[in-house]
Amino acid sequence: TAEAFVREEPHVSVLNGSGTAGMAQIEADKLEAMGFGVDSVANAPDGTYGKIEIYQINKEKTETAAKLKELYGVTLKTAAPPVSVVGETDFLIIVGSAE
Repeated sequence: TAEAFVREEPHVSVLNGSGTAGMAQIEADKLEAMGFGVDSVANAPDGTYGKIEIYQINKEKTETAAKLKELYGVTLKTAAPPVSVVGETDFLIIVGSAE
């Protein structure tokens, strides 16, 4: 059976804030394989980011929020993300530096 979050049909955008090419795409591929819809993969604005930062744009997708929290071990941010989001994006994930 599909995990509960898949029924929410979550859409994510993944941004690379690490400065290392390809990091966002690697993460996007992993998420897609798990059942997330990936709306876009791009570079984050210049800045310093934590290892993974997740912005919850759609507050109703609670199963997805719980899954992302479990996967990455981070608290989801509910503030406005540093970039405008496209389309149906429910969660914005920024891949930051490995340190």
